[in-house]
Amino acid sequence: MPGTFSKSNRPERPGAYVNFSPTATTTVPASAGSVAAVLITHDWGPSETVARCVSFSDFQAQFGSSDDTAGYRAVRQAFTGEGLPGRGGASEVLVWRAVAASAAKADAALLNTAGSPVTGLTLTAKYDGTRGDDLKVTIQDNAANGSNFDLILKDGTVEVERYTLPDENISELAAEINLISDWVTAAADVDNVSLAEVSNSAFSGGDDGTSLLAGDYTAAFDALEVYRFGVFAAENLTDPSITASLVAWVDGLNAVGKSLLGVIGGAAAESVATAVTRATTANSPYIVCVGVGSAEDSTLGTGETSVSLGTAELAPRIAGILCSRGETQSITFARLANLSITAGATEAQILTAFDAGLVVLSRDSHSVAPVRIEKGLTTFTTTDDLTRPYLIYRNPKFVRTMQGVQQELAQWSEENVIGILPINDTTREYVVGHATLLLKGRAASGAIQETFTVQIDQNPPPSDNDEFIGLVFGISFGRSLEQLYFSINIS
Repeated sequence: MPGTFSKSNRPERPGAYVNFSPTATTTVPASAGSVAAVLITHDWGPSETVARCVSFSDFQAQFGSSDDTAGYRAVRQAFTGEGLPGRGGASEVLVWRAVAASAAKADAALLNTAGSPVTGLTLTAKYDGTRGDDLKVTIQDNAANGSNFDLILKDGTVEVERYTLPDENISELAAEINLISDWVTAAADVDNVSLAEVSNSAFSGGDDGTSLLAGDYTAAFDALEVYRFGVFAAENLTDPSITASLVAWVDGLNAVGKSLLGVIGGAAAESVATAVTRATTANSPYIVCVGVGSAEDSTLGTGETSVSLGTAELAPRIAGILCSRGETQSITFARLANLSITAGATEAQILTAFDAGLVVLSRDSHSVAPVRIEKGLTTFTTTDDLTRPYLIYRNPKFVRTMQGVQQELAQWSEENVIGILPINDTTREYVVGHATLLLKGRAASGAIQETFTVQIDQNPPPSDNDEFIGLVFGISFGRSLEQLYFSINIS
């Protein structure tokens, strides 16, 4: 009869024996290009630090379930992307919750029975924000042992934590709370007395700190520089000066080899002229600017209700689509499920947007997702830059391919070659071989064409007395089908 077995004391009877052994799961990290970084405001969760969220439920676990904040909507959109089966958003989101100087943690002061000092224990919400105001605390005698007391912490009406300790032991209670609580920290103001009984006493004083200043964005930019991600978007950023700082930051990182795209947008009901000005001011191959009018999402609001959105509020969703479509697909005609346009561009204005490097949304008769991105563009509109050909750098797909190749080559080189291998023909062959494999993978996916070349740079001639190896690549990008013509002869 089958059963479990021991290798040190094997069973005597014939049969099949099976042991199940738990092992740690190895998580394959998301590729940098499929990761979005999103700056948000919110009412709970870690602030002024980068929080890695591998799913939207992971975001909710770290930042709470409030669904009525702009930050909640931003992160949900980044994960949603197109919102269609097999056509989603980012595989991972790096969340930076920014808080202004006004941010504050809710707290509750619990009285003691001695009366001097009046406060026996102060509980403070773990995070800044109004979500902490939903917390309630109860102090009561323990039903099983009258010499003990219970401290019960509730989130609204739901009990989330309970502590049972002997009376007159406030310091031990504070230490236990600080050791294990996911919701609050505690400070004992007095000891050797009991806490006064209280029922569902509410916390107060929480402030989300949503009125951000330029410095709050700069802090996020500085912190995110050391992380790997492909696209950045900020929640509902419409301030022109801060938008300019974002563009400069993205351009600056790309100039030093940190590859990413930034997505910007505008205020609700903005005009075509305003959106065009924002795009042409950016004029960057690394910035995608979405603009014109307003939209309404039928499920993004509180309790899965509808909510109106400006294009800056849609920026995280466009970032998610860029992450999902990657190097192999254009974002042209990418669809946005559950969205409707309430004020959009006319046919003539769409053509104006193309010339300005502005991404606009349009409508068609699709039964599930009638709103689509009309054409994928960066804001790059310079036509006489010989080092950056306009027809290449205006296309986000091509830019992402260049960035992906750059990132992979740099990471592989720094981990396996630089400072490790000698300068000789064997190393040259090894480097050429790896670069060829990298490009073969991209050719197989359609990101580039099969006609690529990889060669040792002969200018200057290679020498073992050098401290470098030069390679020359020849690449033609794989084109996405963006127009299809049908000629039908009838009689």
